[in-house]
Amino acid sequence: MARVRTEVLGTVTAPSGKLFLVDMGMLELWCHDRKPVMPPGLLDDEGTANANAGCDFRIDGPDAEKCGKHWNRQWHPRYLFDIPKHGIDHVREAFAEFVAEQEYDATLTKLRARVTHRQRIADALEQGWGAGQVFFQGVEGFAFDDVPTDAQMRVVGERMGGRDSAFKNRWRWVDLEVRPGAKVATTNSGRAGCVLVDRARLIFADVDALGAWNHNTVADGKADVVFWGRDAAEVAATVRAPRLAEQDGIEMYGWEDLADTEARRKAHQVWELKGKRKLMFAIDYRPHSHHHAVLRQARDSATESGTVDVGGATMCGFMTTWGDGMFPVVTERDKDNNLVRVRVQLGDDERVKLLYDVMEQARTR
Repeated sequence: MARVRTEVLGTVTAPSGKLFLVDMGMLELWCHDRKPVMPPGLLDDEGTANANAGCDFRIDGPDAEKCGKHWNRQWHPRYLFDIPKHGIDHVREAFAEFVAEQEYDATLTKLRARVTHRQRIADALEQGWGAGQVFFQGVEGFAFDDVPTDAQMRVVGERMGGRDSAFKNRWRWVDLEVRPGAKVATTNSGRAGCVLVDRARLIFADVDALGAWNHNTVADGKADVVFWGRDAAEVAATVRAPRLAEQDGIEMYGWEDLADTEARRKAHQVWELKGKRKLMFAIDYRPHSHHHAVLRQARDSATESGTVDVGGATMCGFMTTWGDGMFPVVTERDKDNNLVRVRVQLGDDERVKLLYDVMEQARTR
């Protein structure tokens, strides 16, 4: 079988010496050094209020770490983050029952203030000796340090290859080349951790620069409105929307680089047509933000990736090509224990089998 070539997805810089691999689509939940809150619109009003009236817990006492690892609720054995209001009593009761049953000398402390997302990264790096998983609002990213502060690092990937047309162009793995040319002496044969993806995309981001991340707010006063689908051509004729470049063979319509107020007006006009005429199409309002800057590049790129400069750092985002899931992260080090490479394992035989099973179930329904 011919060797699959390595492709470059982009570059990354890390002025802080620390990086975070996380679902880029979920960064709308990222609060950095501010009080963690659930933004409106993602949950219903009751769910949002419940989340924002919640709390974080810490496990204390002589057996705290041992107890937390055994209880195994979240990655960090000493903390439980983002417990919604309706779950607080349940967590307390479950912990008390577990401690009594296992005879641990440990207590559960409700923290007066929520732990910031940036502090959670610091705690994970300390707990994991330089690498660890970070939980926020149901998302889990992977943080790691020992990254050069003055280097431009490549993000590269290798596709599955082979003859299976359903999978051959999907990523087998994507690597961050931390110290290219260095000889690898040790590798986590299993994984150093994992990253949870819910919106089919990932990003390597400097942990301090994330404080300047703009997810969905217009940065230059402009936005795009794009729609597509079965009745999109009819809608375009009605509202006089131009045809845009195709994406994956799909005809796209809408407007680009509009003033934000005009973009919102046109998006509302198009959305109203959908309800009035019972038309079938999808619509995107795309503000000119960091998130949408990467997505715009990814839509036009053969590697489905893009880069953006944020807070003095270059970040690289990319589509998983497998959709959502839990993906293992592997770290490789040299003989002096310096980090050489970080790999997110996206495709393997187990994932291929899982997707074949899903496709077969859909076919036989």
